[in-house]
Amino acid sequence: MECGKQVKNIRTYAKINLKMIKKQEQKFFLPALHFLVFALLFSVLNSLAQQTDAIDDEDPVRLFNLGQDAQEKGDLKKAIELYEKALEVFPEFPEAEYQRAVAFLALGDLDKAEQGLRKAIQLRQDWTLPITTLGLVLLRKDNLDEAEKILKKAVELDGQNPVAYSALAETKIRKIKRGSETPEGLKEIYEKVRLFSEKANATASFWAIRGSMEHFMGDKISAKNSLNRALQIDPKNALALSELAELFLSEGNLEQAKIQVDFLNQVLPDSVGAKLLLARVYALQGDSKKALEVINSLPSSNPDVKAVREKIEIESVSDINVLEERFRKNPEDISILGRLCYLTRVTSPTKSVEYCRQLLAREPENVDYATAYASALIQSRKFDEAISLLQKVLEKAPENYTARANLATALFQLKRYGEAKKEYLWLVSKKPDSAIAYYFLAITQDNLGEYLDAIFSYQQFLQLADSEKHKLEIETVNFRLPILQERVKNSKKKR
Repeated sequence: MECGKQVKNIRTYAKINLKMIKKQEQKFFLPALHFLVFALLFSVLNSLAQQTDAIDDEDPVRLFNLGQDAQEKGDLKKAIELYEKALEVFPEFPEAEYQRAVAFLALGDLDKAEQGLRKAIQLRQDWTLPITTLGLVLLRKDNLDEAEKILKKAVELDGQNPVAYSALAETKIRKIKRGSETPEGLKEIYEKVRLFSEKANATASFWAIRGSMEHFMGDKISAKNSLNRALQIDPKNALALSELAELFLSEGNLEQAKIQVDFLNQVLPDSVGAKLLLARVYALQGDSKKALEVINSLPSSNPDVKAVREKIEIESVSDINVLEERFRKNPEDISILGRLCYLTRVTSPTKSVEYCRQLLAREPENVDYATAYASALIQSRKFDEAISLLQKVLEKAPENYTARANLATALFQLKRYGEAKKEYLWLVSKKPDSAIAYYFLAITQDNLGEYLDAIFSYQQFLQLADSEKHKLEIETVNFRLPILQERVKNSKKKR
């Protein structure tokens, strides 16, 4: 009798695995040998089972299948009930544990989902599906350290697991945002995400996470292209909307940032992250009152809310003396240090250099801090130091537009026109609508005696220039351009 029960249990598990091979692992690679073993096992055990009683009404496979049918129809509570009955009959049933956990996840019960996923993994330790899903649950619960550990295990077991790589990248990005990790850790994962995103049927999520990674690696132009690609596929992709808003904020384009953030808040009306972005936009627009109204509507215990509140309060202060007094009382506050690095750049370049140096010392691998320090050095006319620093930045982040613009400026100021020209050509290739880049490109070409090229660049500048913003430059070009045109005309006559 006991032997018959064991045969029945083994047969049941074999049937379950065959069922799950068809239904649950279509997205994951299963070696042919694995399938053959289970097929043979099922054949042998089914033959043995003919000598035992037929399966009764408490067949866990039947209950499991009924649970899946209910789940597919959206009746999650019924599905959970059926999975639990299957588990009562056959407790060591990882697929039922997994499907029940997925149902709990769909209902928003993260704790029960986590519990079920851990049980499924305990029963079947090399199954990447629940491992990956557990990583996603931990990410939603903001348990970043354990999420990273679990997701690393998932990609170790399956190096072609795009969902795990995407979630691992998001985990790293959150850590970078909170200052607990540097962008260097993204490089290896980025290559995998890049390859996944370039496949024919890549989803918006992959393009969005790729754009987010490129943003944090300093390649803002590629980031914008990837994020726009994501929004072409899915205009409501929240990650793409938020990252694009962040990019516009970093460029000072508050109008476009506000458009993205407003739509993001329509897509995710209850999202704390979306509201925090809105508060930041209001603050940068100079409306601290509206910014704080948004902040005050959010849970004060949330660490991100607290951090943004403090940052907004600091960003609203433009009195350097007040900030310096705060910094003396709280020298560890990196937000105050960053604000002082920026505010003192024009009024007190020497102070700015020191504040920006300290800022970079806190996070030596942060390319944005390094670029800010280089800007302060340029403002203090320490061009050689700035060039050396910017070249190192561009080794890490060759597509960083701000760093390359600063490098072009430093080279231009040292009259190293040949090198400066290369940088300005890169700038206009990346942003062909940049009037000021064409202006300085024209001057470098003019100084190098490349008059025809200079004429073309001056003309491009005039087409793109703003009559108010670039009034002085327009007057300079209108004075210089006829002289160059005459010089070129005379040189042709001499030939």
